[in-house]
Amino acid sequence: MPKEMVNLVFAGHVDHGKSTLVGRIFYERGEISDQMLQRLERHAEAVGKGTFHFAFFLDTSLEERRRGITVETSYKGFETESRRYNIIDAPGHKDFVKNMITGASEADAAVLVVDAKETSTSGAAPQTREHIVLLNALGIDRLVVAVNKMDTVAYDRESFDLCKMEIEHFCEKMRYEAGQAATYVPISGLLGENISKPSQHLPWHDGKPLLAVLDSLELPERPIHLPLRMPILRAFSVPGVGSVVAGRIETGAVRPGDRVVVAPYPGTGVASGEVKSIQWQHVDVESASAGDDVGIMMTKLERGFVARQVKKGAVLGVPADPPRACRRFKAEVLVVDHPTGIKAGYTPYLHVHQAAMPCRIVNVILARDAHGEAKKIDDESRLKDGDSAVVWIETDKPLVIEPVAKCPRLGRFVLRDGRTVATGLCIEPDFTS
Repeated sequence: MPKEMVNLVFAGHVDHGKSTLVGRIFYERGEISDQMLQRLERHAEAVGKGTFHFAFFLDTSLEERRRGITVETSYKGFETESRRYNIIDAPGHKDFVKNMITGASEADAAVLVVDAKETSTSGAAPQTREHIVLLNALGIDRLVVAVNKMDTVAYDRESFDLCKMEIEHFCEKMRYEAGQAATYVPISGLLGENISKPSQHLPWHDGKPLLAVLDSLELPERPIHLPLRMPILRAFSVPGVGSVVAGRIETGAVRPGDRVVVAPYPGTGVASGEVKSIQWQHVDVESASAGDDVGIMMTKLERGFVARQVKKGAVLGVPADPPRACRRFKAEVLVVDHPTGIKAGYTPYLHVHQAAMPCRIVNVILARDAHGEAKKIDDESRLKDGDSAVVWIETDKPLVIEPVAKCPRLGRFVLRDGRTVATGLCIEPDFTS
């Protein structure tokens, strides 16, 4: 692609203003016309959500608009003079954390949105905390904290400083280095204060406005030299055109005419085809590489390739070094939040890149407490919050997962059981299972 792509997820607690901020950013960038804004305002008034008009730009379903919350993760792009942005608007409600993980799995950087009034008076909200844990677990090492709704605290500097202290303290507790080094920006998404230009209401803030901060983010190194790996977010067939798979390329590069494979695939285990074209935001591009979120149209399909058979979480690769699926792998896990502790036989839900499925901790090889001291391992011993362990995990279905040393983005995972109970790193897949 002619310009580098930034995959940017907006995360944070429900009702802290993520979708409104995203809509405001698109308005500031000229992506929302005055006519469209007026139409969004009418729709917001019609459902009794008068101040949600910017949020309705990406919250397009009737359920989302009536409830006033984001349910599905939304993706929308725009360009600046030097970059392409893929904006990922993630849900903040606790019932839709799995959708938040889907979006955050594709991100290079994150904007954590916090409510200035609520955070300064009551501390970091529950989903703010869980989202910080998830961003850390998924390896997102560039973070901007947008202290939103500053108008509700009269643009008070002390309230901003209290918010900053709360987030910094929790990030330090979670050993989230990106959180400790984050850039904090006071804003009002609804009123557009300190978004594209400095606000006169914030004379005490000597930093850049939000969009300038985003433009200055240093992007991670792109592992273009590694074999192609693209976790598939969605796959579908276009009548009369062909099969399409979409997702973010984590490693390698691809061009039209390349042979590619998909794994796991029902029955044969792997399916193959040829790349016909590549699109970003419905525009054809000549190639795509690590960091690009694209749609790939396939042709000359072999081994019975059918798009509807490709499940979310399958991985696109190259025949010379194809992705391999397994049902068992060794991992290092860190328990972050479980009321009674976990032990061998525990059956949480596993999230890794775009894949999600039930799993079972088969056995614990070794364990350490929060202070790094070895723990006794037997049938009754449990791993408590702060404990780490090396374990074997077995999944219900074949799964492409790679050692974190080989491909970090395909080796980091999260275990959930109504909440995020543990984070982990794959050490060794067992391809004999």
